Amino acid sequence: MLAGKAALYERLREAISSAQTIYDAEKKRVVSAATAEKLAAKPVLVSELDAPSMPEAKDPRKPVMWINMLVAIVAAMVMSLVYAFLADHFDHSLKSIDSAERYLGVPVLASVPKINGKVIQGG
Repeated sequence: MLAGKAALYERLREAISSAQTIYDAEKKRVVSAATAEKLAAKPVLVSELDAPSMPEAKDPRKPVMWINMLVAIVAAMVMSLVYAFLADHFDHSLKSIDSAERYLGVPVLASVPKINGKVIQGG
């Protein structure tokens, strides 16, 4: 009794599987037909604008030097401004005695003065 029901169950499963396969194939065919119908309703017109041609060896294309130089100068200026901003923004060096005392939390005992970049020689 149970073996007969198991066999019936397997046959029904196979029937459902084959029916699902047939359904999916038909659905795909209907969708592609509907897409083809929509495309046929609005045809795409292709027209040739210029005839294709090979470049001439006697007249090669050359870069326009002044445009390249102008672009290079503008790019260099922008990059130098970005570098200057970033260098100043991320510079964490101590510039004065007050900032050294504030950040380090200890008093400054001595400092070496800078006198016009010249070395002072004793005489």
